[in-house]
Amino acid sequence: MFVCPECGQSADAAGACARDGVARVDQGNDSFLGLTMGSYRVTRLIGAGGMGRVYRAVQPEIGGRVAIKVLSEACALEPRFQERFFAEARAVNLIRHEKIINIIDLARLPDGRPYIVMEFLDGSPLSAVFRGRGPLPLAPFVRLMLEVLDGVAAAHDKQVVHRDLKPDNIFVSPNGHATVLDFGIAKLTEGEHAGRTETGALLGTPKYMSPEQVIGLPADARADVYALGAILYEGVVGAPPFAPGSAFELMRQHLEVEPAPPRARRPDTPPALEAVILRALDKARGRRFDDARDMRNALLATLDELPHDSLDVVGRKPAEPADTVVDRKAPEELATRTAPPRPLAEGDTARPLPETIA
Repeated sequence: MFVCPECGQSADAAGACARDGVARVDQGNDSFLGLTMGSYRVTRLIGAGGMGRVYRAVQPEIGGRVAIKVLSEACALEPRFQERFFAEARAVNLIRHEKIINIIDLARLPDGRPYIVMEFLDGSPLSAVFRGRGPLPLAPFVRLMLEVLDGVAAAHDKQVVHRDLKPDNIFVSPNGHATVLDFGIAKLTEGEHAGRTETGALLGTPKYMSPEQVIGLPADARADVYALGAILYEGVVGAPPFAPGSAFELMRQHLEVEPAPPRARRPDTPPALEAVILRALDKARGRRFDDARDMRNALLATLDELPHDSLDVVGRKPAEPADTVVDRKAPEELATRTAPPRPLAEGDTARPLPETIA
């Protein structure tokens, strides 16, 4: 079976689609290509990760495009993964903000697997921008991060903590605007859905993980602030605050190593911007910004110190084609390892890394 990657129409032979004029592709072993899910027809695979796959789909009658995330068969057998899938839809529906990915529908396949229908986004993940650009122009990047902080602040206002903020989960449009993605491990810190994550569960991505997450303590809004500080550092300096290595080594550095001041690595960084970054990356969460709105206000105040002679737009020339939401998590980034939690006082520096993380 061959499928048109634009409209999803199927045919028994290869050739050009009569409707769109593009070459059909072999369906291969992917039974979703050409499949109708609700009112949408799947056209092509656009991303895959540890929990499932993301497809581009169209509404045949009006041509509307969406992204559909489907939970894998293996994960669908695990209640905790299904709960994580549902948590994303709940969190996004609760927040309802223009800088947060919009979820249109949540349904199930005939075999019981859930899938999420999301808005389709043009552009590229911020991770691709980082790989292709190195240090970014300061004013455009800070404006982009202010949009990210707007979205995360809306989440924090609703008592939702993302817990896995990273460049892969920030989508940048060709015009330089941001959308925050993937609330799959978000925690609703108050209300009827609070308390669903076990104490000691280690969730997130090591490169951007706060010290308290590393030792298995519950994450609040200040864990997101730490991750945002690491992302801000990476865009300004052109490299993350801690040297890449094994997950264990990265987590040790989050606990024990102070990041080099941004001005030591990029001398034109204004002191006020450096101060925002370093406060967000403080190992003692009591000394960080209280939440994303607090951090946004501080970052906004740095704009007057930034050079505004650049006409560059972050995201205008993405380093790789990526036209919609991509679930890029590798299995290790979706860690469900458990470590014995150790106390971390509000004013304390972080404790040494636990000897073992099962």
